This record gives sequence, C-alpha cells and structure tokens, in this order.
Amino acid sequence: MGFNAHRRGGAVKALAVLSLSACAVFGSAWGETAQGERQAAAPEDAQQSSVYEAKATTFGCNSMSTLADLRRVRADKEAFDKALFQQMVYGECIAIAQGQVVDGSPVDKEAAVLRVGAKVSPPGFMAPSDDFQIKSAEQSPH
Repeated sequence: MGFNAHRRGGAVKALAVLSLSACAVFGSAWGETAQGERQAAAPEDAQQSSVYEAKATTFGCNSMSTLADLRRVRADKEAFDKALFQQMVYGECIAIAQGQVVDGSPVDKEAAVLRVGAKVSPPGFMAPSDDFQIKSAEQSPH
C-alpha cells in the first residue's frame, strides 16, 4: 500500500492493517500468548514494573519528543492517524490494541508516561499512562 494508499484516502485502512499487524506481533511478545495465556515472567529489571491493560487503542514511541508530538495532534483524528502511521512506517512507534496486556513502569515522577514492553524489546516504548490501567492479580489469566 505505502504512501500511494494515503493519497487515495486509504491511509486509515493502511494504518488499521499496520496497527493490527503490530498488535499481533507485540501481543504475543508482551506477556500473552495468542490464546491469551500468561507467559512466564522475565526476571525483574532494576526498575520495578507492573502489568497494565490498555483501556483504549493507544500507541507507544521510542522517544519522548515523538510521543509529545503525537499527543499534541491526538484530538484531530485525521492528523493523528497520519502522524502515527508515518511514525510506524519509520519504526519509531507502535500501535497497542485496547485490552492488550503489557509490562510497564512509570518514566517520570508524575507518572504521565509509561515505559511498556521493556522486558521483551529493550528499552521499550513510551506510552501515555492515561490509556492504561493496572491489571490486578485477580484479573490476570491463569
């Protein structure tokens, strides 16, 4: 599809396909198997992490500046989809599906940003913490 799809109005479709592909890849890598079973946890890093669940479809980026840029345009769905798609093509960002379970830890003292997926794909991706909730042990699949 590439950028020609974008010129023909297919950017959202291309983004959806790329997002689903990224989620399928990272879904099994970030703590759940394809059947939704928990995988064995990796040894703890120096920084304590928790298990989080995405409350909505969201994104994670390699850099704080890219994350901030996307957060600024998020209210404009068309501009956001275009910017996220571009960053995904460049390998700077990933899409995270609603309900996706990820390991994560706060990046800053205000906990506005989570570093997710660091155990599987160091150093992980920065993601908006408002899009996640801590998954309690009772909610975790056995």
